[in-house]
Order: sequence, then C-alpha cells, then structure tokens
Amino acid sequence: MKRDSKTYKIVGRASINTTITPQNEVMADIRSIRGVTIVTFTPYSKDDPTMSYDNQNYEGELDIKIDTFPFENFDKNVVLKDIAANIKKIPAINYYRPTMVNLMENGII
Repeated sequence: MKRDSKTYKIVGRASINTTITPQNEVMADIRSIRGVTIVTFTPYSKDDPTMSYDNQNYEGELDIKIDTFPFENFDKNVVLKDIAANIKKIPAINYYRPTMVNLMENGII
C-alpha cells in the first residue's frame, strides 16, 4: 500500500544555549527526530531591543520541515506535538514555542 507523503513546515521562536551544545549539533539533534527533514535557525538581530542576546544564548526563528512518509498512520496533531516535545527535551534548548504550521505544496509555501 502506497502512503501519501506530505510536507509540513513548523515555525517558532527558540533560544539555544551554545555553552551546553554548539548550534550545529543542536540542529543535528533536531534533524534526528523522526519525520524531520530540514532545520534552519535564523537568529534575531543583536540590535532588536525586544530580544535577549548574549554570547551564549541565541534567540531566533526555528523553521522545521516534516515529511509524513515515515509514519504508518500520520495524525498531524499528535506527531507535531511529539516533535515539539522532543525539541524541548534537548538540553541546549532554553525554550521552543511553535507558532505556525503550514502544509507545503510541492515543497514551497
């Protein structure tokens, strides 16, 4: 039986403590979560007065793409909550607040 493969994009605010784990290793940890295919982190500008910034904690947008293919039965709400919970368990993640989920068409939003 062929499964439909769909791609979702989750966007959210996150803070990474790079004294615990370097940012590239945190991204690799997130990519190792089942279903996650692409992870990008865009730090907020140091000049933004509403953002916290120091030499070890970086706040920014965490964009994650998820493919439904590895899941036998894909329940969007359950899977996305599980992925967010697994990201929050990574020791270097100070916080992760997903705010938007989009179904991507042809890999493009």
